[in-house]
Amino acid sequence: MNRSQEWRDVSEKTSHRLFVVGFVLVAGILGCLLYGFGDLFSTSKIPIGNGDSSQAVWSLAWVAHALSSASNPLVTRSMDLPNGANLMFNTPELLLGVLASPLTIVKGPVLALNVLIRLLPCLTALSMFVVLRKWMVRIELAGLGGLIFGFGPFVFAQLGEFDHLSLAFLIFIPPTALFFSRAFIRPQGAPWRDGLWLGAMIGLQFWISIEMLVDLVIVGIPTLVVSLSLDRAHLKANRSAYLRSTVAAALSALVICGYGIYFAMFGPDRINHVVQD
Repeated sequence: MNRSQEWRDVSEKTSHRLFVVGFVLVAGILGCLLYGFGDLFSTSKIPIGNGDSSQAVWSLAWVAHALSSASNPLVTRSMDLPNGANLMFNTPELLLGVLASPLTIVKGPVLALNVLIRLLPCLTALSMFVVLRKWMVRIELAGLGGLIFGFGPFVFAQLGEFDHLSLAFLIFIPPTALFFSRAFIRPQGAPWRDGLWLGAMIGLQFWISIEMLVDLVIVGIPTLVVSLSLDRAHLKANRSAYLRSTVAAALSALVICGYGIYFAMFGPDRINHVVQD
């Protein structure tokens, strides 16, 4: 490799790094614009929503309290007295509560919520940006795609109007699509590895929002059926790889979310009757 080629490679790597830094800065500014900069570190002002912000504050506070007191965060006696409530039937944003617990314990759940609603779309956008780059999309288009995904109408509405943290934190959706594609649509690499990563993404999404996980299943299964139906020769040639990916994904997902599934079905204070006619 000649000297000029080396300089071009170094220049390209530097420009890419600067683009990534610029992307993170732009995403951070856009995240703050959802609610403004003024109340970012407020410990008393709850963002205006449709009332679900109060539930989000309670959820963050409850998870931090449960962790600090060595209690089970999946069940609480702080509501529906005297029986208590199995939180697997609610939307407690458990994984978000765990991630935010240091901030919640030190500064309180209101400040944690204020930080999260500005941070979540940035992380969502960054996740899509990274996955698009993995798919060899040009860096400029990957940046645009990340911003559209992280700050599009769905995320903006869920945060800007409803304060639905669990529905706006989509960081695991792009890598789920990536490893789903690697495992089943365009198999490449080791099936066990891709399957394990796919199962891990599914398991983590379970603890963020079961609703979004169900949406993934509704989209993913028909996509897989159609894809394999259109290329049966490909299906026959990769049956063994598909089987290994499926087994690995199932095992990985069950390790991460198996206890939550068990607790929802058989845990204390679960819903075991018709809630509404």
